Amino acid sequence: MKNLLKSLTSLLLVCMIFPSMAVAEDPQLMFTKIASRTDVVDIANAGDGSGRLFLVEQPGRIFIVDDGEELESPFLDIRNRVVSNGNEQGLLSVAFAPDYKTSGYFYIWYTGEGGDTVLARLKVSNDPDVADPDSEQEILSVEQPFGNHNGGRLQFGPDGMLYLGLGDGGSALDPLGAGQDGSTLLAKLIRIDVDPSHGTYAVPADNPFTNNPGIENEIWALGLRNPWRISFDRMNGDLYIADVGQSALEEINVQAASSTGGENYGWSVMEGSECTGGGIACDQLGLTLPVSEYSHDGGNCSVTGGEVYRG
Repeated sequence: MKNLLKSLTSLLLVCMIFPSMAVAEDPQLMFTKIASRTDVVDIANAGDGSGRLFLVEQPGRIFIVDDGEELESPFLDIRNRVVSNGNEQGLLSVAFAPDYKTSGYFYIWYTGEGGDTVLARLKVSNDPDVADPDSEQEILSVEQPFGNHNGGRLQFGPDGMLYLGLGDGGSALDPLGAGQDGSTLLAKLIRIDVDPSHGTYAVPADNPFTNNPGIENEIWALGLRNPWRISFDRMNGDLYIADVGQSALEEINVQAASSTGGENYGWSVMEGSECTGGGIACDQLGLTLPVSEYSHDGGNCSVTGGEVYRG
C-alpha cells in the first residue's frame, strides 16, 4: 500500500499517451510556481471568466489565486467537518457547476465524520471570493470500509453530468471484491445529474446499467482500484482516468467521448495489463485494458493524474 502524492505545488502532470511499449519524447516542459501552499490536492477554474484558480487544501480549505496572487482569506473553510488523516482522507476535490457564473453552485468531495466520503453542494456568498459554508447540502454519501482509496476527483463532463471516480474502499488487493461488484459504488466511475431541480441528484436515463437490477444505476464504468484523478480533454471530450496500482503497475485509461459507458477496467482481476493472481481467475473477456502503464522498477511513485495539454 502506498501513500499518494499529497504535497503539490502544481497539480499539472502532462500525460503524453503512447502505446505501452513506446517511448515518449521529452516535451521540454517549463513549470511555473503558482503558490507555496502544501497539502494541495486539486486545482480548479470556476469557468466564470475571472481566470481565478481554486486550490483545494486537504485539511479542509480552498484558497484562491487571482492574477498570480494568493488571496489571504480562504474561499471555503470547513476544517471542522473534514476528517483528514494525513494520508488519503480529507477535502479531496472541487468542481464548479457549468452555470456557476449565474447560479453560484459548486460541489466538493470530502471525508466526513465516521470516515464516509461526502459529495456536497454549496453556494458562493455575495462576495465572489467567499463561499457560504452554511449553504452545504449533502448530495451523496458513500461508506468507506478503510481510510485509503477514498479518491477521487469531481469533473463535469461536456454533457453537463457530474463524473466521480471512486476507489475500492482501501486496504490492499480489494478484500471486499468491490472492483467487480456492481452492488457498490466503490471501485467505480459514477455519472449523475446534480442539477438542483432534482433536489439531490438524478440518474441520467442513458447510464449503461439503468436496466440491470444487479448494478447500481449511478455506475458509468467499473473495475477501478483508486482513480485518484480524472480529467476531460477540453478539445474532444475524451476522459482520462489515472488509476493507482497495487504493487506492480500504474495505469492510465482513456474513455473516448463517443463511449456510452459500461467499460470494465479490470481491477481486481487485472492490475494494468497483468493478472493479479491471488486466487482470482484471470478472465480478460470484456475487459478494457489501459492505454499506458508503468512499473515500479524506477521507484514507488503513484500515478497522480493528468491533463491533456496543447501549447
